[in-house]
Amino acid sequence: MPRVNPEILVWARTTAALGVEEAARKLRLGDSKSTTAAEKLRALESGDREPSRTTLRHLETLYRRPLLTFYLGRPPASHPRPADFRSRRNRPSPRATARLDALLRDLQMRQSVLREALRDDEETTRLEFIGSCRQEDGWRTVLEAVHEVVRVGRRRFRCEGDLPTGFGLLREEVESAGVFVLLRSDLGNYRTRLDPTLFRGLAISDGSAPFLVVNDRQPPPARSLTLLHEVVHLLLGQTCHCGVPAENAVERFCDRVAGEFLPSSGELDRKKRRRTDLRVGSAANRRSRLGRRLITEVRRLLEADLLSLREVAQVLGVAPLEVARIVERTKAG
Repeated sequence: MPRVNPEILVWARTTAALGVEEAARKLRLGDSKSTTAAEKLRALESGDREPSRTTLRHLETLYRRPLLTFYLGRPPASHPRPADFRSRRNRPSPRATARLDALLRDLQMRQSVLREALRDDEETTRLEFIGSCRQEDGWRTVLEAVHEVVRVGRRRFRCEGDLPTGFGLLREEVESAGVFVLLRSDLGNYRTRLDPTLFRGLAISDGSAPFLVVNDRQPPPARSLTLLHEVVHLLLGQTCHCGVPAENAVERFCDRVAGEFLPSSGELDRKKRRRTDLRVGSAANRRSRLGRRLITEVRRLLEADLLSLREVAQVLGVAPLEVARIVERTKAG
C-alpha cells in the first residue's frame, strides 16, 4: 500500500502557517503518559509513525489539502496566483495569508472544473466583453461598457431604495450577462472569516466561465461597489483579488468607474433600507451565496453528462449527498 510522504506533511503544515504544538492540538493527537501530542506529530513528519484514517481526515481538514496530496512524491507546484491589487500598507499575518491562499486555491479549482465542462459544451459561446477594454480607454468609455453588461440605471435604484435589493438587481444583471457571481467570506465557518481589508473581491477573467466573488462581510452598499469594481476588472481582462482600501492606479480606476455607475447615498430613499437576515449554514443562504446562474448551469451540465456528480459537488463546494437538495430546490423555485 502507498504510504504518506512525511515531507508533504511538513510542507502542508508550514504552508498553513501552523507550528508543531498548535497543529498537534488541532489534530487532536492528545498527550499520553509517554508521548506528547507534539512528539506524535513530529513522529508523523519524520516517517517514524503512519497516520491513522482519522488523523488523515483531520490533516485534510486542518491543512486544507486534498487527501491524495499527502501521498505525492514531492510537494506540488504552487498554483498560479491571481494578481494581487491589495493595499501594501498593512501586510496580513502569515495565518491570514494562508487562509487567503486556501480560499484562492478553492475558487480557482472550482472555476477550472466548470471551465473545462463548458468548453466541451456546444451551447457555450464566448463572452466577447471579457477583456474588451483597456484602462487607457478612459473611465467614461469603460463605464459605457459596464452599462452594456449591467442594464440597471440610477432611476431603478432610486425606485427600489432598498440596498440589499439593489445589490440583488446588479447581481442578477451580471449573471444574466454570463458571469458566475458568488458570495464568500470564509473557509466554511466563522473561525476562518476573511476581513475585506484582506479580501474584498475576486475576478477570474475567462471567456467561457468568468468568476466574480464578493466578500459578503461587507455592508450592502460596499457589496454593490465591489461587484461593479470586479466587473471592471473582467472588462479589462484581469484575473485578480482585491482588498480595501484601494491605493494603486488600477484599483482607483475600477473604483472610479464603479462609483460613477452607482447612485449617491442621497439619491436612495433611506426609509426603504433594510437588513437581510439569512442564517449562516441554512440551505437558502447557501444557494444565495452560490448564485442562481452557477446552480442552474451545473444542473444543465450534469443532465448533459458533461459534469459528474462528484464534479458538481466540487464546483458547488458541497458534499455529493447535498447536490440534489441544492439543485432541485432551485429547479423547483
